[in-house]
Amino acid sequence: MKEFEHPLWTEHGAEAKATGHEGADYFPLREFLQSVRKGTPPPIDAADAAAWSSIIPLSAKSIAEGGAPQGIPDFTRGKWETRKA
Repeated sequence: MKEFEHPLWTEHGAEAKATGHEGADYFPLREFLQSVRKGTPPPIDAADAAAWSSIIPLSAKSIAEGGAPQGIPDFTRGKWETRKA
């Protein structure tokens, strides 16, 4: 597996894992802070962040409803179809 490890994990893996969630939060936060420092667009926008954040409460609702599928709200109000990546 070492052969296929991403260079960011090679360089920052120990620091990332020390921050909790096995490093899952480290890299998105790192990229966001770099974009703020450089004045560039963040790697994800508010709509993406809201969609990601909706998964846990939607999962809880699904469980409470016996595993019923839950739709993820469109936080872009349809603009996801035309926005530039």
